[in-house]
Amino acid sequence: MIRAFVLSLVVIFICCGHINAQKPVVIRGAVYSYSENIRIPKISIVWRGTTIGTQTNSDGEFSLHIDAIDEYGQPKYGSNPVEIMFTSLGYSNYTYKCVGLRQGDTLTLAIFLDKKSAFRNRSYAKKIETPPIRNENRVTPVLTSSVSKSRYAFIVGNSGYLEGRGLEGRPLNDARDIAERLQSLGFTVTRHEDLADKQSFEKAFQQFNRTAKGADAALFFYAGHGIEVAGENYMIPTGAKLEQKEDVRYEAFPVSRVLDEFRELGAKNSIVLLDACRENPFRSWSRGEVDRGFKTIDLAQARIDNLFIGYATAPGSVAQNGTGRNGTFTMALLKFLRKGERFDDIFQDTTNEVMNRTGNAQRPFQTSSLRTKLIF
Repeated sequence: MIRAFVLSLVVIFICCGHINAQKPVVIRGAVYSYSENIRIPKISIVWRGTTIGTQTNSDGEFSLHIDAIDEYGQPKYGSNPVEIMFTSLGYSNYTYKCVGLRQGDTLTLAIFLDKKSAFRNRSYAKKIETPPIRNENRVTPVLTSSVSKSRYAFIVGNSGYLEGRGLEGRPLNDARDIAERLQSLGFTVTRHEDLADKQSFEKAFQQFNRTAKGADAALFFYAGHGIEVAGENYMIPTGAKLEQKEDVRYEAFPVSRVLDEFRELGAKNSIVLLDACRENPFRSWSRGEVDRGFKTIDLAQARIDNLFIGYATAPGSVAQNGTGRNGTFTMALLKFLRKGERFDDIFQDTTNEVMNRTGNAQRPFQTSSLRTKLIF
């Protein structure tokens, strides 16, 4: 009887030992090239001061298990705090410090390594709060945004012009696809198609302003014909009758009015994206009568804090309408407009994509006074 009781205690102690066994820390994620935005295989990953390590697989992914963290978060050996080193022959080395680890934690990272030939080392890490989202061999980190859920977007796509050169429906596709993407990113979206006249623009903005006042982020996107006349940028309604350039003042909607409306909104962050200037839309006008492309907007005159203005092409040049479903600029923008990305990174990647696709014939352009790290 006594022997059976003692044996039972031994079994209980053994089981308790298994129950209380140390749970390893898991550090996982993927490693990317900073400049090329592709995953990098065979990157060496080592816990500094130990021989515990791994390397990225053919998809650039890794998973490192550390079973030497005590219940108080202190490593039993190796660097303290835990430092994970990422090294490769062709890329600059990077060390990530893991702070506040506890037994059983899972830390997911996106590591971006700059090439050793770069002028300065721009390697960095992003901590991912939720599992990675797959997208064309790329993980999109989901980060805590610098703006809250109060986000509004005003989208316009104009294709069905009664006069001038048609755009084969691509601006409508652009507006629909951008609207769908922004909705998936938490924006409340107002979308309009083929606004026929200047008054239609005005009325649509009045409705938008009533719902979006004081938003944390407000975004305006326009795809369609646009021209500059006498130093003013204009978006052209589909029903505009423009026999000569002086008619633009009465028939078209000036971009400056968009800025007036956004100033009245008082959003904490404002973004204006203009995918316009797709060739001279009026065959009857000579090139000398209308300037090519939009003029750069003076941010000081706009008088809007934290304002970003993105143009599909540089001042004085023409944007390409594209050959697929979307215009060239919007097609590139959709590729990089993903959750968890910083907006300045999105636009930079878009610019590089457009230039690569057009052989540098089209170069998107931006002016910005953003002072926050705007995360989408």
